Amino acid sequence: MLNLLKCYTMNDIFVIIKNVSLPNNRILPVIMLNEQGEVWEFDDKDKVQEMVNILNTNTDSGHKYEIKKI
Repeated sequence: MLNLLKCYTMNDIFVIIKNVSLPNNRILPVIMLNEQGEVWEFDDKDKVQEMVNILNTNTDSGHKYEIKKI
């Protein structure tokens, strides 16, 4: 049976986008990198959502984090 709450496949890859607020009221989207300087990729939607929730809770600069499927 199809689980409608998880509409992604096992091959989906997700990244975290940090939306940086600029002084001119524009937003600069930045792809988050891992400790090796490579794009930080996740293959588990639940894990990336948990990380985004943590980042959004702990931001003190007003930046917003979001998930993008690539």
